[in-house]
Amino acid sequence: MGLILAARGDHEAAKQHYLAALHTNPAYTEAHNSLGVTLAAQGDAEGAVTQYREALRLDPDFGAAHNNLAATLAKLGQTDEAIVQYTEAIRLSPQHAEPHGNSAMLLQAAGRLPEAIEQLQAALQLNPRLVDVRYRLATAYAQTGRSREAETELGQVLRERPEWSAAEATLAWLLATADDEHLRDGARAVQLAGDAAQRTQQRDPNVLNSL
Repeated sequence: MGLILAARGDHEAAKQHYLAALHTNPAYTEAHNSLGVTLAAQGDAEGAVTQYREALRLDPDFGAAHNNLAATLAKLGQTDEAIVQYTEAIRLSPQHAEPHGNSAMLLQAAGRLPEAIEQLQAALQLNPRLVDVRYRLATAYAQTGRSREAETELGQVLRERPEWSAAEATLAWLLATADDEHLRDGARAVQLAGDAAQRTQQRDPNVLNSL
């Protein structure tokens, strides 16, 4: 019932349902985790963390709780612990793409690019249709000087989402600045950057910087 209420957007009713369940059975791990999700949706991140930690105290191998705790810690700016929690979620449920991708986002922001690339590749092996993850992989390749691989991934991104201006701008920058003379293509870079700028009505500074 709580999940149905939450899906309807009635988070307060879902919260009350989970609290009642926990009053009856304080060791109900799934209820602690679901209450955490509901509290996070209501903007109570600290309360959500408390519920996730209680779920993990009761069941340290509860992969979903590790993943949810990591996501909330990341929002609170506690990046290092969030990465640790995502690592646990991946260990427990390696077949799920989401924690791989989420962990990679934090690793990339922290400058831990080889680790980020490894997790992004793992996420795409599990689900090749994650276009956002493929775009992040392309940017990580570009950041590490792997320009050819970055171009390949950006090309795939634009085939799947041809009007994504950020991907067009990133590919334009890559083609304009590549050290590899066989990859550098000024004319195509200008065309891509112009298309991206027109699509965003020249209001996106990140796109304009690629011109």
